[in-house]
Amino acid sequence: MRRVAGFAVALLVTGCSERADPPATGGHQLAAAGSGGQAGTGASGEQAGNGGLPAADGAGTGGSAGAMGTANAGAAGAPLTLSPAPSVNLTICNRVADDGRPNPAGACFLCCAGANLINSGFFAGTCACASESADGSVCASEPDSDACAACCSDGSFRGTSFSPGPPTSCTCHGHTNGEICAPYGSSDCAVCCINAGYVSSLIDGACVCTDG
Repeated sequence: MRRVAGFAVALLVTGCSERADPPATGGHQLAAAGSGGQAGTGASGEQAGNGGLPAADGAGTGGSAGAMGTANAGAAGAPLTLSPAPSVNLTICNRVADDGRPNPAGACFLCCAGANLINSGFFAGTCACASESADGSVCASEPDSDACAACCSDGSFRGTSFSPGPPTSCTCHGHTNGEICAPYGSSDCAVCCINAGYVSSLIDGACVCTDG
């Protein structure tokens, strides 16, 4: 498996048990969604605590929101046209660049979190932010951590947060979509995923889109 994406970064959710598959690491590629993070995700790394997310210096407020978009295929054989989904914001944190400075993924994550956008990644060398592409509360009624993890996995989520309560709480994080951009190769995979509302992508036999 070869990733177009880089690694994921997140902050610790206090009082919640975590399960997540460790993300692969990889180098930055131009015009590809790179390393990403997600507030409260089950991805490897720390998670946001109950005290709230720290905002990056100069982080904007607000952010784009909306339904997950669809890929813009364009003409047959032509490069895919960039048309970001309404949930994706490519400008609010584009001052954060993947330019070799220490921990650019962390800076991108904090900037996006400060703009109330939970997902972060790199696209064309700069930080891209997005809101959730799928409902993370679909498994809220699960009674224990094992059931929570199984439910979220069945829903194509990579991570979970479970609190024994009372009341119990199960939240899914890091949605993965291996279908919406499957026809596209590495040259168009990242663009397709941005158009579909995902800030990260990888090649696993086919193009796979992920939430940060």
